[in-house]
Amino acid sequence: MKKMVVLYQNSSSPSDLHCCSQKAFHSYQSTIRERLAQLKGKVRIINFTQELECEFCKDTRKLVKDVSELSNKISFESYDFVSDKEKVQEFNIDKIPATVVMGDRDYGIIFYGIPAGYEFASLLEAIEMVGKGQPTLSTHAVAKVKDIKKPVRLQVFVTPTCPYCPAAVVTTHQLAMANPLITADWSKPLNSHTFQ
Repeated sequence: MKKMVVLYQNSSSPSDLHCCSQKAFHSYQSTIRERLAQLKGKVRIINFTQELECEFCKDTRKLVKDVSELSNKISFESYDFVSDKEKVQEFNIDKIPATVVMGDRDYGIIFYGIPAGYEFASLLEAIEMVGKGQPTLSTHAVAKVKDIKKPVRLQVFVTPTCPYCPAAVVTTHQLAMANPLITADWSKPLNSHTFQ
């Protein structure tokens, strides 16, 4: 059985999405590399996994590592969910696989599960937003979001076939970038695991 990844083609329209096997990821590298060449600042991709892999941990680590290798502005780190407790606590990770996308500061952007399918677009959008260091919200919206004075955790639960989920995920990431009191989790409940 082939694992499917939807790759994003520089548009928010679902009709511009292309589906391919992970092997075909390499044929899209130049398109992704072109998009990532626009990054202005450094981006850190931090992956949380465990030694005894969960079902999607290995694929998630490989996917985000492969993406990180397409730009010299992106660094990749990987930590074990069980043995690297300090890092787990630092980023408030509560399930795996988990991927944090951050720049010079932690914007609270976390992907739980493998960012494949339509959600590959959300991963690229998060990397680009963080690399630019600012959300793409209107000035009015940023002012309203900055009025929030208490911590807020936004969680978007996605399904692999939902074409509307990426827009919701990107919106929560923008809100998190606009106000340090907001964090934005993306979760694919079918392929992330909670450990206590």
